[in-house]
Amino acid sequence: IAHTIREPGGDFVLVCDFLSFPFSYFEKTETYYHPSPPFARIFVMDKGEAKLKIKDGEYHLTPGNIYFLPPEQPFTATYIKSQIKGYHIYLHDGAGFPVGAELHGIPSLSNKRVFNGVMAAVESKNPVMYQAAIMPVVLYFCTPIFPVLQARANSSQPYRQLLKVIAAAPPEQLRIDDLAARFHVSRAALSKGFQRQFGISLKQHLLDMLLQRAKKMLLETDLPMTAVAERLGYKEVTYFQRYFKKVTGIPPLTYRKSHQSDSLTIPRG
Repeated sequence: IAHTIREPGGDFVLVCDFLSFPFSYFEKTETYYHPSPPFARIFVMDKGEAKLKIKDGEYHLTPGNIYFLPPEQPFTATYIKSQIKGYHIYLHDGAGFPVGAELHGIPSLSNKRVFNGVMAAVESKNPVMYQAAIMPVVLYFCTPIFPVLQARANSSQPYRQLLKVIAAAPPEQLRIDDLAARFHVSRAALSKGFQRQFGISLKQHLLDMLLQRAKKMLLETDLPMTAVAERLGYKEVTYFQRYFKKVTGIPPLTYRKSHQSDSLTIPRG
């Protein structure tokens, strides 16, 4: 779902791609470890409770509330006889930047009317209905970063064109020197201008795009590693595997397998 937000300072777009709807019921207390995925999670707590531990602390999830788990955030979850309506979603803006990782902790929404609306949509068993019902919740959680999205949407035309070029190319084949030559500016001018426009270095943005596309391809396709590496622009699959492990700490195949089951059980001693 692509939603246009109209603000006095200019319009901007927030895009929500739905990956899956893991409606889960835990009859007993179970603990899982979730490696950092590129997607965000929304937990609609129907029954029971859950305890989520992330880097900055522990959060207690209770019935009747909705919670947002930002992407790229590993967490340990203990589900206590709970029933959860979950959403796995990719968020990005009209400029192509991923959205959500800027949020801190695990924000919550306590609104009976909104909660009942989401539950009614889920009970309809119509995916279109529960996608539509959750979109206002997504907008609510993303409100704190609206100024960032608006600033990106209002960037100058040359930088919007640059983002289109980046989005269309295999990320490993992108070089700042080549991009600078294409836009007839020096490498330093392009890098400084990009940093000024978007608050992130061009080099870091290219690395982020590479990792984001790699993770999405690993999770959304069953392509072999050679094909994944090729689509990312690598000449040799070993270079991709080495880079992915260096950044994430685990090989790409292990990352795929861990998220196919969506969780790794923590053994109890």
